[in-house]
Amino acid sequence: GNALPYLDEIEFRIIADTQVAGTALRGGDIDIFTGSDSGVTGDFAEDPDFVQVRQDEFGETNYILLNLSHEESPLNSREVRCALGQAFDKQELIDLVYNGSGRPANGPFSPGQEGYLEDNGSLPYDPDAAAAAIAAYEETNGPVEINFSTTTSATNLARAQFLSDVWGAAGIDVTIDQIEQSKLINNALLGDPAFDAFGWRLHDGAYADAQNFWWNSRSANPPGQLALNFGRLSDPVIDDLLGKIRGELDADVRRGYAEDLNRQFAKECWLIPINFTDWASQMKPSVRGIGNTPQADGSGLTQVDGQGRAGQVWVTSMFLAD
Repeated sequence: GNALPYLDEIEFRIIADTQVAGTALRGGDIDIFTGSDSGVTGDFAEDPDFVQVRQDEFGETNYILLNLSHEESPLNSREVRCALGQAFDKQELIDLVYNGSGRPANGPFSPGQEGYLEDNGSLPYDPDAAAAAIAAYEETNGPVEINFSTTTSATNLARAQFLSDVWGAAGIDVTIDQIEQSKLINNALLGDPAFDAFGWRLHDGAYADAQNFWWNSRSANPPGQLALNFGRLSDPVIDDLLGKIRGELDADVRRGYAEDLNRQFAKECWLIPINFTDWASQMKPSVRGIGNTPQADGSGLTQVDGQGRAGQVWVTSMFLAD
């Protein structure tokens, strides 16, 4: 019979740059924002004037998506792909670009997800091995040249410049193309031949089957045609495991297939993982009810922000305290 607090209205604003959103919150223009730029959210985590609720499970992997649609591309060489990953220290990138916030990733599955493994067999940081692999490839095939695409945020440009430096030290010629996010996504959808590697972030959720259309070769249409398998990945082992995952009802058996899927990504270096994305909601102390929304069934359990989609925030119980 007790009256619950409520809001007369919620005004939503789209602020594309997390740094701009952070400035708006500090300036009192907004009450709360949710973002995944750890260079910004890391500062709020240490600021006693604000409250932060983090989503550290079921999240996305921040990685380098490789365009595998062109037969002549050096990215079709496993040795080159693996060298890209071995050429840089993930923790150093996190410290320099993301303000030390975030956890190094070893594959496409983040903590909490079906298929996540602390050790999936991914190769360790070894710049000497990376340089040797590139030199061996170039001796037979010519120079390795990569066009790296990234969005227009300052953080993503800093990441691209970091990768350009370390890959350059390994003998790779890198150009950076900084473009608006919607155009970058369209380039991936269509397999644009002008781009080789993309800064990317995806694959959140609880279950491995949710990734089927991103990795199944049936979704890898030729360049010029729309494809949700953005990298045009075609691996019969991955196709087989995806099929087994989709048809398996036993959770333990399905998890085993998902873990094998993780190991196959690490073995072939089909993508270059960087860090697991931690989304966070930063808010004034007067904002309440975020991150602990009660389930509607009266069970006493709470809704988990971000379990269905990273960055998702339940606002049905949000209110402002006096």
